[in-house]
Amino acid sequence: MAACRRSLHNCASGCPNMLARLPTGCPSLDELLGGGVEAGALTLAYGEPGSGKTSFALQLSREVLAAGGESVLFIDTEGLSAERLEQVCGGESPDGLSIAAPLDQAELLDLLKALKELPALLVIDTVNAHARLEYALDKEKCEQAFTRMVIDLHNLATEQGLPVLLTGQIYERDGEVGPYYGKSLVHMAKTLLHLEKAHAPGLRHARLRKHRSLPEGVADFLLTGNGLE
Repeated sequence: MAACRRSLHNCASGCPNMLARLPTGCPSLDELLGGGVEAGALTLAYGEPGSGKTSFALQLSREVLAAGGESVLFIDTEGLSAERLEQVCGGESPDGLSIAAPLDQAELLDLLKALKELPALLVIDTVNAHARLEYALDKEKCEQAFTRMVIDLHNLATEQGLPVLLTGQIYERDGEVGPYYGKSLVHMAKTLLHLEKAHAPGLRHARLRKHRSLPEGVADFLLTGNGLE
């Protein structure tokens, strides 16, 4: 717990090249990630519905606040279940957790631009939901806006030492699975984590697809009513 508190303190200091990590509360996942989610960088967790993306995001938020983080900004683009929030966070929404629900990509961008005080953790669940819906209306404009947002998030994370967790929807093409709008996300994210369902009930696989200082690997975890175990 003390180490986690130091990580949060360092993260809030805005020190560049931050190496602090935020433990997720799931031992197998923390081992895979070298101690947890890295501050000062973008982490992208992507997977099919039911793979554990939102539970992962909620659990990390819970752990950060429990370890002394003053605030977490959780941006919800897909309609967060109140029941799931209560399950993972242990009842009512914990103090320090702010949940915002922008209606479209423009509102999401405005919300990020309006940030005045940095939280201990920024979560967007999911980062590409609005873009996926709006893509058919204006492909070029949508791509430009999404790429600009990812660049801004990357700059915010690296310049301020802010941990940013993004979850992402996926697409499948020719048997290959990747994050939707993956080009800019894959390029800017320091950590890519693919969450997958397994055959056994509740069992999930987390595959580390990219990290600049860690080898690729796989960790198994259970998706339970209380989160990831």
